[in-house]
Amino acid sequence: RAFQPLFHYILLVWKHSKEYNTTTRMVVLIQEICNEIIQRAEGFLTETPLLEGEPDSAVNLLKESLRICITFKNIFYRYQTRANQECPSRPWRFQDSALFARMDAFLERCHDVLDLMQTILQFNKLERIEIGGTKGKILTANVGQIFAEFNQAIFPFKMAEYSLVSVDSHKFEDDFYTFRLQVQDLERRIASVIMQSM
Repeated sequence: RAFQPLFHYILLVWKHSKEYNTTTRMVVLIQEICNEIIQRAEGFLTETPLLEGEPDSAVNLLKESLRICITFKNIFYRYQTRANQECPSRPWRFQDSALFARMDAFLERCHDVLDLMQTILQFNKLERIEIGGTKGKILTANVGQIFAEFNQAIFPFKMAEYSLVSVDSHKFEDDFYTFRLQVQDLERRIASVIMQSM
């Protein structure tokens, strides 16, 4: 709700100010607002470490953070269109990369962490699976082994000394890449167990 009045004031500055309506100052202003949103979202997401609470709660927090950032960008684009109509001689011609590079990196990180949390939600279902039939005991043991290996795969994130959602920590990217490879292998093994249980 706060973004619309904010952009209304920015548009008024663009239309009427003699000193602050330059492209450079506008870019810096939008970047600073983006940085503030990111900082608040990071604080919101790290109040309780994401892997210490319930995964579905973390998923909701991440989705809300994504929604707020996307809303901010959408309202910017709406006001950019309005500025271009109301000030045809001085339209808002800013490079997206200049304005939103950091926010886009934060959005990408949130999507990756959301993927991590949703994967945890899916794999947690394995903990309670029991397979019947003649091979049931062996296959159930296989599922238990897969679940144990999955818990090992998420261990680096639980022990991480960096914030999962901080765009300044690049160690997450390496850990997440390794995690995705491990998950692909575990998913293949789950598919094999399913095929054997049929």
